[in-house]
Amino acid sequence: MVAIPLGRTMALAGAAAVVLPLMLAGCSGGGSSAPAPSVAVALASPSREAGIFTKSTNVCLYNDSQTDVSVSWDFSDTNGGGGTLAPGGKQCGEGTVLVPSPDVIWTLSWADGTKWKMAASNISFESPAVERLYSGSMTSADWIPFPDESSAPNTKDFAIFHHQLEVTRQRDNDWKNFDIRIKG
Repeated sequence: MVAIPLGRTMALAGAAAVVLPLMLAGCSGGGSSAPAPSVAVALASPSREAGIFTKSTNVCLYNDSQTDVSVSWDFSDTNGGGGTLAPGGKQCGEGTVLVPSPDVIWTLSWADGTKWKMAASNISFESPAVERLYSGSMTSADWIPFPDESSAPNTKDFAIFHHQLEVTRQRDNDWKNFDIRIKG
């Protein structure tokens, strides 16, 4: 079960307020014998590069540390395969979710036993963000919003115990782009 912060619940309500009338419009009879085209069909297969209300999210992980880090892509549309991310290595994953839920979820594991789940989101009507989730759960420990694309690249540092990460929101293209550098 995914714990959704209040702001995400409001985003879902806002998105439903826009999408639901469109879907219901396709169900009205209107006196015509031909069935009305359904908007729901269009919603079922969005472009990978452009969501209905938002852009998809792309995350690249860079290992700037001196030790291997294990990467497990828990949810993504495409990714670099997971496994060991050696020093100097890079892996990327991208995803799109049409409900208030993370677009990309991954787990980082270090040789010292530290293991942490993270997520990146671009939810309708909210700022793109990266989350550090509580270990082993989908409850947000840190919500790091990046509200202003005009200030990109915008970097914020945070730690997972004694491991340092640097999260940078890069400029948008067809995606919301985040680079995450594992510093140690």
